[in-house]
Parts: sequence; C-alpha cells; structure tokens
Amino acid sequence: EQARNWTGVSKTIVTDEESMARAVEETMTAPVHALNSLIDSQLKKYGLNDKDLVVYGFSAGGLMALHTSIQREAPCAGVISHSGHFLGADEAVSKPKTLMIFGDQEMANPQIKELFTSSAEWLRDLGLPVEEHVCKDLAHGINKESFNTACDFIKKSFGIAMPAPVKKPAPKGPKI
Repeated sequence: EQARNWTGVSKTIVTDEESMARAVEETMTAPVHALNSLIDSQLKKYGLNDKDLVVYGFSAGGLMALHTSIQREAPCAGVISHSGHFLGADEAVSKPKTLMIFGDQEMANPQIKELFTSSAEWLRDLGLPVEEHVCKDLAHGINKESFNTACDFIKKSFGIAMPAPVKKPAPKGPKI
C-alpha cells in the first residue's frame, strides 16, 4: 500500500542547487495549486477575500502553508508555520506577514535549528516580513505558549486590538 504524502514525487536526482530547485518545483506545484484552489473556493463561498485569510500549518502543514501563501495572487492577512520549514523558491508572488513558531527542544538539534533558521532567512530574502518565536519546553508539538502566540499573530494580522496586559498589584505586606 502506498503512503500518503503532502507533496508530489520528484524524478529529479538532486546533485546541486539547480537540481534541488527543479525537484522542489516538481513536488510542490500540484499540491500548492490544489490547496490554493480549495482556499479560493472557500473564500468565494463565504464572500471573503485574501485579507480575510490567515493560513496555519503544523509540521508538513507548515511547509504547505508557507509554499501556498507565497503563490497567491494577493497576499493573505498572514501565514503561520508551526514547526514547519521552507523548501525554497525563486520568487514570492505575494508576501504575507509570516510567523514561524518552533519549540526550544526542536532548536536544540543543530540540524533542525539550521533548517528552521535558513527557512526564515530565505523567506526574508524573498521580501516577506518574518517573525520567529521559540517556545519554552516544547519539542515537536503544540502547547499553551505556541497556541497563544498564534492567536496573537492572527489578531494582529486582522487588525484586532489586543488588550494591554493586566498588571496584578503587588501583594501588601505587613506595615513596619
């Protein structure tokens, strides 16, 4: 039985940057087009525009969120890649506000850290505004900090005012 995969299969043997670019194009074009078609149909169905859209993905879904959002004709309000990386591209058709969330335990692995760091740099080189957030005590998963960070980014992307943090008064001690 064949395993399911988010991306297509490349017949290109990767030996250098040029062949890597061809392989990425071969594997990503069809799924990105399909996902953007689905997004377009849902936006139309509900009478929404790209400015009403934030794309979120976790792990391989984060990879798909990044690749899909930069290929939209108009920039969406934002894109969140949670523990996902970017395979690369020569250009970005649109340049949405981007949040990349990682766990500190993921970043403890030097290869993973390089993968995530180079992904953010590549997106910046394409002209995207990229924020990075590393969550404490998190491996490849979701926790309260990552959830709240994503929610705050979504609010900011839609221009929803966020209340100022409530400061708790200092406890009153005995008078001396």
